Amino acid sequence: MECKQCGSGNIKQGIIMGQTSGAGYIGPQYKATFLTSVARTYCDLCLECGEILRMYIKQSTDKKWTLEEQ
Repeated sequence: MECKQCGSGNIKQGIIMGQTSGAGYIGPQYKATFLTSVARTYCDLCLECGEILRMYIKQSTDKKWTLEEQ
């Protein structure tokens, strides 16, 4: 994998996205039975320039995703 911003191949993959305070994760929100939940989100990071190359989840994508209200 190569950074599109700086061209470096020094990429760290699978970094967990999280909060510094509070509980839970930062990520896509979905309805799980009676509660709202958040999918654990990961990113790949260029260690040279700090560019986040991609963000992704490893869970199933077959969920009732919470959408922006129109």
